[in-house]
Amino acid sequence: MRPIVLTAVLVLAPASISAQQRIERRIAVDAAASIRIFNLNGTTRVTGWDRDSIAVTGSVPPAAGRFFMGGTGPAAKVGVFSDSAAPAGADLDIHVPRGATVWIKSFTANVEVSGVVGDIDISSVTGSIRVDGAPRRVTAEAMDGTIDLTTRAVYTRAKTASGAITIRGGGGDITASTVSGIIRYLGAHKVITGRLESVTGPVTFEGTVMRGGTLEVETHDGAIDLTVPPDQLADFDVTTFAGSVTNALNRESPVVPKGKPVRFSAGSGGARITVRTFKGNVRVGPG
Repeated sequence: MRPIVLTAVLVLAPASISAQQRIERRIAVDAAASIRIFNLNGTTRVTGWDRDSIAVTGSVPPAAGRFFMGGTGPAAKVGVFSDSAAPAGADLDIHVPRGATVWIKSFTANVEVSGVVGDIDISSVTGSIRVDGAPRRVTAEAMDGTIDLTTRAVYTRAKTASGAITIRGGGGDITASTVSGIIRYLGAHKVITGRLESVTGPVTFEGTVMRGGTLEVETHDGAIDLTVPPDQLADFDVTTFAGSVTNALNRESPVVPKGKPVRFSAGSGGARITVRTFKGNVRVGPG
């Protein structure tokens, strides 16, 4: 009986090995190439490097679909394509030139991008999105997935339906919007133009608005917590119709009756900060 068992093992082994297709591919592209990446399920990790080429390693199960990589010079396309409505997950590590423009599409795949200084555009449904570095422009959109940006981009756009949005570093021109998710802006750099908008989710802003810049924060019934440094120069315009306003920046009127707008200035010639909510409570205080 022993030889029969050994034969069965030898027959099954090749099938197990072939279950995962190992990917190791490379093509040459321009330093500022436009690169489109598709991976609906699994994980996509993109890293910028100082080479004029794209290098891909990873694993693609047969049920995930067919791996594709093509293009040269100014444009290239990388991804896993499948006719299945629910393909298996593929795991891809992709190195691209730092100055490339990168467009990434996901469904449930988690997406991580670092080291890219060109434009980044990511769309997902339930997969999480994470970006680190200093891209020129970053656009991230998800339905239920979380968005976590630790960047210093010139332009930042983040949008979800129910996923949480966290922006660290920040600065520049920033727009973040959600329906029921949480928005957290924890900025180490000054905002030039900012708009944070939610319907039911709370919004937290901790940062500085540049002199002459603008910040607008708006919700329907989500709470708003606004923290600025003591030396922030700004004209504040805060309104909630059914909520309350706690104004820790102005000792003369720390708590304001419901429905009454709060308008005050800290210094002169500073930023313009506008806060609007229908039912949410608002707190404005020093950092």
